[in-house]
Amino acid sequence: MARKRHYIMIIAFVLGVMSVVSLSACYRRGGGPKIDPKAYYSVLLTNNTTFFGHIKAVGRRGLVMSDVYYLRRTPLLDDATKFNLTLVARRTEAHGPADELVLNRRSVFMYEKLRDDSKILELIKLAQSAPATGVPAPAAVAPTPGAAVPAPAPVAPPPVPAPAGQ
Repeated sequence: MARKRHYIMIIAFVLGVMSVVSLSACYRRGGGPKIDPKAYYSVLLTNNTTFFGHIKAVGRRGLVMSDVYYLRRTPLLDDATKFNLTLVARRTEAHGPADELVLNRRSVFMYEKLRDDSKILELIKLAQSAPATGVPAPAAVAPTPGAAVPAPAPVAPPPVPAPAGQ
């Protein structure tokens, strides 16, 4: 009786190991989540930064994105509790990044495909049709109440008076 129980335990252990090995091999061969390379995704990082763009690849070490955008939050001059949101294309930044962003897998909290009627996707299409450094995001996209759009006109600093006696 003890031998029979021993054989059953060995068989169960071997089947368990085989299951784990076959599942991990399947995942490494592309059995993981399917990515639509033509779709836009929202990628939320563990530091609450969100990027929008195409996901080109998801691997064990990281996630590769292209055509990447993010929302820049700028406080209003007259009220620091309100702010403007602007959609910014990464490729337009001053340091001139290439059109590819590689994110560390540990930094990615989640990603999700954007619907065709997404406000962010509308802004991306608007930005692509009129390339500029940023497109004001509508208040509906704002993550915090009180967002104001459009951005206020730039205010020139007051003139600096000349020192007395000169």
